[in-house]
Amino acid sequence: MNLLGDSRVHFILFLLECLSIWAAKSAGFASCTSSSFTRSIGYILRGFVLGEIDVPDVMECKKRCIISANCLSVNILTNANGGFVCQLNSGRKENGASEQFVQHGAGEYYGLKEKKLCHNDGKNCDNVSPWFAFNQSYFQYVRIGFSHFDARAHCKKQNGFLVSISSEEEQTFLYETFIQPDPEATVLIRIGMNNIEEVGVYVWDDGSPVTHVRYSPGEPSDVNGERCMGLWKEGGGFSDLTCEGFPSYSFCETDYHSV
Repeated sequence: MNLLGDSRVHFILFLLECLSIWAAKSAGFASCTSSSFTRSIGYILRGFVLGEIDVPDVMECKKRCIISANCLSVNILTNANGGFVCQLNSGRKENGASEQFVQHGAGEYYGLKEKKLCHNDGKNCDNVSPWFAFNQSYFQYVRIGFSHFDARAHCKKQNGFLVSISSEEEQTFLYETFIQPDPEATVLIRIGMNNIEEVGVYVWDDGSPVTHVRYSPGEPSDVNGERCMGLWKEGGGFSDLTCEGFPSYSFCETDYHSV
């Protein structure tokens, strides 16, 4: 066994990983010095998938997990065309989920051991991310009182939009993950749905079609020209509210490639 040669190979791979993630600093984070993973070849963890994304390599999949506050491990699956599918997991085999840890001929498992997110060329680092992965997006709960337009501008600075909700599953995720546990949540939490351009015709801020709504009882009420939308603190249903004034918390959303 050539221990010196093996050490050089591992060191080179480490440098390549650092350079790859450093190159993505423009998206918001540069992290390589302290984020580390365990590795198991030929295995994956089932039952904990938050979302998945096509990636060019393993390093990009690790980065997606590091950025996500609720990701604890990843599965890497090799496609027939030689590409990779990255699955972000909310659990870890190392935390006792051994029964769901199964063999997979085209899979690899990486358990996150330590996370460090760095900004400003590595001068400012911590292990807390504002982004949570779910389905095909990252979500951020903004605990600042904003109007609709200020919330929109804030999300744009994060390379995102005010959230668009496309399913009951997504609406429940936002409510149970962020609103329900927060005793200081505002009465309504702003989302991207509005009828600013045409009264009665609702659209999402990101341009996606409105395919799902679950209103709170008696909503939308359209009282005093309420043209914007939020989620009620009690129950998480949709409710209209004024676009200006009424400072409220909000949700930002962005895709996996934009952070």
